Amino acid sequence: PEIRPSDCSWISEETSRQERLTNKLVILVSPAMSIKQLKQKIEMEFAEIFPREEPYFVGKIDDASGYTLPASSLVGDHFKQGDSIIVWPRADYEDFPHTYQKENADDLVHTLKNVHYSMISKLSDSYIQEYTDKAELLSTILPLGLTEDVPTIQNICVILNKVITRDVVALLDDESNSSLLELAVLVMQHWINKIIDEDKFILNNTLMVLEMFIKSWSFC
Repeated sequence: PEIRPSDCSWISEETSRQERLTNKLVILVSPAMSIKQLKQKIEMEFAEIFPREEPYFVGKIDDASGYTLPASSLVGDHFKQGDSIIVWPRADYEDFPHTYQKENADDLVHTLKNVHYSMISKLSDSYIQEYTDKAELLSTILPLGLTEDVPTIQNICVILNKVITRDVVALLDDESNSSLLELAVLVMQHWINKIIDEDKFILNNTLMVLEMFIKSWSFC
C-alpha cells in the first residue's frame, strides 16, 4: 500500500532532563518517504494538533531498539506497518555532539515556516486586541502575510479583523506609520492576486479588512 501508519512517540522536556513526559502520535507516511521528510512531517503534525504547545523540533529518530536512523534512508528501509519509533527533541539531540551535524538550509526554512504557523495560530486564538502597541503588533504580523500558506493567512485574517478598528486606522494615517499602511496594502494585494480565489474565508476577511482601510484618508 502507498500509505503506512507508524505509532510514533516522542520524548519532550517538561521540567528537567531527569523528569520527562512521553507522548504518542500516529503518523501516516509512505514507505518511500525519507527519514528527513519524516522529521518535517512530525514537526508539522505537532504544530497542527497542539497549536497551544511550544513548537516541537525533531533532533533525531531512533528505532524501537534505540538505533539512530540516517536522515537519507527511507521509512520503508526500517519499518513495517504498526512499528514504533522514538523521536528525540532537538534540545536532547544536542547532547550527542558526536552525531550532531549542521542543519541543512532546507530544513531550517521548513522549521521557520512551522514556527510562523504555530505562533500565528496561537495569536489568532488569543485576546490580541488587548495588546497595547498596535503599530508594533502590525509591523510584526503583516510581513508574515507575504506567504502562500493558506492556514497561516487564515489566522492572520482573524488577527487583523480583531485589531483593525477606527482607532488603528487613524493610527495608520499618522505620517510616522505610513510604511505600515503601505505594507498592509502590499499584503492585501498579494492575497487578492494569488490567494482569495482559492479560499472564501480569506476572501471574506480580506474584504472586511479593506472596508476598514477605506476609512483611512491615506489609503484612498
